[in-house]
Amino acid sequence: MTEQRPYQWPDPLLLYPDQGKKSYRMKRFRYYLRSLLHWQAIKKFERFVNQNPLLVTLLNARPSFSYPLVHRFLDKRFNTQQRFEEMCDNLTFLPEKLTALHLSPLWQQPICFGEVIADFELYLTINDYQAMEGYWALELRYKPTQELIYLLTFGGCKKPC
Repeated sequence: MTEQRPYQWPDPLLLYPDQGKKSYRMKRFRYYLRSLLHWQAIKKFERFVNQNPLLVTLLNARPSFSYPLVHRFLDKRFNTQQRFEEMCDNLTFLPEKLTALHLSPLWQQPICFGEVIADFELYLTINDYQAMEGYWALELRYKPTQELIYLLTFGGCKKPC
C-alpha cells in the first residue's frame, strides 16, 4: 500500500495554468495575494484536512476546492473565519453521513435516486463546476444519453445565508 502525500495548499499553476497563448498571470497574482492575506487560515485548513484521510484524497485531486477559503464560499458576506467553519462543515457533514450508511464518498460514486419521470434520473454527486457555490450537486440527467439537463449546486449553512 502506498502512503498518500499530505494535503498542501495548491500552487496557483494547478488552478490557473496558461493555455496556449492565453495567460492567467493576473489570476495567479490575485491568488497569490489572497493566499498571503489569509496565510493563518490556510495553515489551519491544512491541519484540519490532514487529520482526515478522505479529505486529503479529495482536495489533492481537486485543487479548486481549496480556493474558496481565501475568496468566497456560499455567501460573499462571510469573513475568513466563517468561510473556514462553513467549508470544514460542508467537507465533513455529507461524507460522514454517507459513511455511516456504508456508502462510498460522492467523489468516488454518485448516488442515483432513480427515474423521477420517464427517462430522467436524479443524482446526488460532487460539484465539479464551481466549488464556491457549494461542494455538492443534484443533477437531472436524460438517461439514454446521460446529458445534463439541470444542475443544482449547494452546501449547508449553519447561519442564515
